[in-house]
Amino acid sequence: MRKIVFLFIILLATFTSCDKVTQTERNLAGEWQIVSYKQMDTEGLSEYAVVNGYIKFETCTDASIACPYAISIHYNFPSSSGNTTENGTYEVIEKGKFMNIQKSNSPDPSAATYRCRILTETKTDLELEFSDAGGNIHTYIFNR
Repeated sequence: MRKIVFLFIILLATFTSCDKVTQTERNLAGEWQIVSYKQMDTEGLSEYAVVNGYIKFETCTDASIACPYAISIHYNFPSSSGNTTENGTYEVIEKGKFMNIQKSNSPDPSAATYRCRILTETKTDLELEFSDAGGNIHTYIFNR
């Protein structure tokens, strides 16, 4: 009798748990406010920006296709300032630890796709990191 109960519990846990990609997509959906932006150059020197803006991930209804996103961030580093405004699609991959970003409004087709690492992802906190073509590492921290 114990074996049957144990087997039932194992089967129930197996069928009711969702995979990490689906869980990550569910947690990402919605609008996030940026609270920190760090840029590290190829020599390891970092600088932080005064920043405001958001990133919005649309809910994924079909895991087999990429989902829409939009980002609008204004940043002011000690050495430079500017805006990042883009939209396109994202696809969560590798057990929810990375995502591929495809920009739809990029003037440079070679820079239209990049890979983003998901460092932290909870219902209230999100930390993303990616490298640009020049080898600089950009780290964004968002909150809901």
